[in-house]
Amino acid sequence: MKKISLFILLSVLIFSCKKEELSNGIVQIIYTSDLHYGASRNFRGAYVSANIVNEALVNQINTLPVLAFPDDTGINAGQVIGAIDYVIITGDITERQEVGPPQIQPASNSWGQFASDYFDGISLTNQNHQRVTFLLECGNHDVSNAIGYPKLLFPLTDAAAMVNMYNMMLSPSTPKTNSTYNYATGKI
Repeated sequence: MKKISLFILLSVLIFSCKKEELSNGIVQIIYTSDLHYGASRNFRGAYVSANIVNEALVNQINTLPVLAFPDDTGINAGQVIGAIDYVIITGDITERQEVGPPQIQPASNSWGQFASDYFDGISLTNQNHQRVTFLLECGNHDVSNAIGYPKLLFPLTDAAAMVNMYNMMLSPSTPKTNSTYNYATGKI
């Protein structure tokens, strides 16, 4: 399912870019997924919160424009990467907010950490020297937090990630809130 959605997203993205908007006709994209704010993982030899892993990832992402592509036969081989047009994140921004043990934080907290790290922390610009565009797609953990899950969650539902992705990606005339969001009618 995620592969089909990504294909559709990339197809729409590539065909929606006007060639005259691109200096070299090439769209440069950073793609990542499964950020899992609220979880812990083994990283650089220690068990740490996903916050620390994501902060390190954002720092590395910000270094890309001054690095060079591999000197191989690929597009722009050996050249400086330069401008990045899009950052695509395909879900699982949150982790299931399970009661525990271990207890995992609510999606609202995870979304706040994500927004701070990625929206405030990524300093990339596109080929027109404008702030990079973010394209977000929800993952199963984002959805399960919004609609509930067979295991006990606390709170039972928290649509924060879904609401924010929905409002950001679809720009509805009346933005959704946690109380007005309905997954059955508000799928991204």
